Amino acid sequence: MATRSFRFKDELMKAATETAKKRGYKSTNAFVAEATQNEIERGTSAMKESEERVAATIAALSREMRKQNNALQIQIALQDALIKYLLTCIPEPPEGDILEGNRARARLRYEKFIRSVTHNLTGGNLKTILAELMTDAERAGS
Repeated sequence: MATRSFRFKDELMKAATETAKKRGYKSTNAFVAEATQNEIERGTSAMKESEERVAATIAALSREMRKQNNALQIQIALQDALIKYLLTCIPEPPEGDILEGNRARARLRYEKFIRSVTHNLTGGNLKTILAELMTDAERAGS
């Protein structure tokens, strides 16, 4: 066992001596040794708590990054489908009365386009991802 000397302010030494007597310690040194041990143990548990908080923060950031990744995948899938659509499906603009019929067909093509995007993105899971993003946006706005 190592012997050490410590300097205490008079008020602190008086408080330590009184507390040691009240709690039934054999000596003030025994009280100080136990207080030191308790502080070391408390510091270890405080470190564990800190690590747990950091781990929880990392997990929350990971979930948020996954959501951001899903949103990015949606953007990429939409852009890909739109570019394909623009390059392969748009005819020359019609003239005269043909315009209304072409607009109706364009609406149908648009619906087909959205279905194609849904299918291309994570096997048709677009509605689930969009619903999750909308829920998160509503919570953030609240």
